[in-house]
Amino acid sequence: MREHNESPHPYVFERSEEATRPSQQGRFLVPLTRRLLEDAGDVTLLLAELVGPGGHIVGVVSNAAVLETARQRVREAGWSTVSLVSGDIGTVA
Repeated sequence: MREHNESPHPYVFERSEEATRPSQQGRFLVPLTRRLLEDAGDVTLLLAELVGPGGHIVGVVSNAAVLETARQRVREAGWSTVSLVSGDIGTVA
């Protein structure tokens, strides 16, 4: 008779491989995420929809031309709970 927590299927990955998977994924995903976040308000608008009118979103944009485009898009979408500021996400507090 099997123990309660035993699986009838063998564990495919060694525990050591499984433990390192998150850091490996992070090395792959961080550059992609940074590129995704360098947009003209797409992510900010998506977050505004997810948070809804009861929340507040602050977007940080480093490029002045992109910042103005993002602000225009937020105005057009009618989100008064979204703020966009100029700066580097690594230094804005």
